[in-house]
Amino acid sequence: MPSPKPAAKKRRRRLPEKRLLPSEQAEFRIAENGDTKTVTGYAALYNTRSVDLGGFEEVLEPGCFDAVMETNPDVFALFNHDPDSILARSTSGTLKLLLDDKGLAYSFEMPKTTLGNDLSVLMQRGDIRGSSFAFVTGNAEFRSDDSGKNVRYISKIASLHDVAVVSTPAYPKAGAAIRSFKRWQKQQAEAQLDTNIPVDLQGRLSVLRNQARRSSF
Repeated sequence: MPSPKPAAKKRRRRLPEKRLLPSEQAEFRIAENGDTKTVTGYAALYNTRSVDLGGFEEVLEPGCFDAVMETNPDVFALFNHDPDSILARSTSGTLKLLLDDKGLAYSFEMPKTTLGNDLSVLMQRGDIRGSSFAFVTGNAEFRSDDSGKNVRYISKIASLHDVAVVSTPAYPKAGAAIRSFKRWQKQQAEAQLDTNIPVDLQGRLSVLRNQARRSSF
């Protein structure tokens, strides 16, 4: 009787991360033309460091949105990333997304809804001043800069979920990014440890390390 196949490892679903551009960086504005109000701004800027996200900062590299934008993604414009607070949508043509040398820009006409009317007033008063986007990382690499700070450089965005105007100046510590940061820290520590081990033992250590990783799956 053939032995049963081992159960496939369940892949962890990658939840979107969110990043905020505060008012001094977001550069968004609401312009009124008759009874039409148009919101324009940046959801993300290249080569701009984020705040500390849990032991590291983050930088979006130029071109990181290119691949995902070529797929014509279905992206929402939301208030506070709330899926029930829809302001516009790319696939309906009400949300315009544009890549330029600064980053990811967006524009949309504020809907003539209760939410849209309320937001228009709050934005014109300056009560709502942040801009944000939700995404899943494709390619990223951690590096330490000359001052010893750890920086995560994102070179590819795998999926873009929404852009948002936000009222709360919160900087959520994304679980996926922190997990990858801890893995990188562990690898750095192991690499440093290996340099202090005689060469003839380094190969054996590598074998044992790989065996331990396979047994943990």
